[in-house]
Amino acid sequence: MTHLCNADNRNGFLRGVYLIMSIQFAIIMLSALFALLNRGLRTSLQNNIEVFIMMSVSLLVIVAIGTCFMLHRRVPWNAPMLGVFTVGYCLLMATISAASESYGAVFVFGTLAALCLLIALISCVKEWNPLST
Repeated sequence: MTHLCNADNRNGFLRGVYLIMSIQFAIIMLSALFALLNRGLRTSLQNNIEVFIMMSVSLLVIVAIGTCFMLHRRVPWNAPMLGVFTVGYCLLMATISAASESYGAVFVFGTLAALCLLIALISCVKEWNPLST
């Protein structure tokens, strides 16, 4: 990655990656929060065994796509694969939050979203270079 040797390119890369991650974590946090606050959805997720089967299948698909096919590294496929990962994790976290009735996933993904947003905002400063000695 020779294009990351320049400080402006590196900060732009950091800004883009961490903004995408903060948006993804915020979407996952909101899906878990919606599953906890909506009583009908929560009881539906708790009472249907098919949701747990679907959650397991989506976890296997996420692992298979992420490790085997390398589709997430090819340019036309990386945006749809990020969408698949986000939807899969939304389903996982909503189901886990509804089954356990705890706000742990909301706090974890909210904290991750805030930290990624903070790193993205820090990378907007032109003079800041984390790799300088």
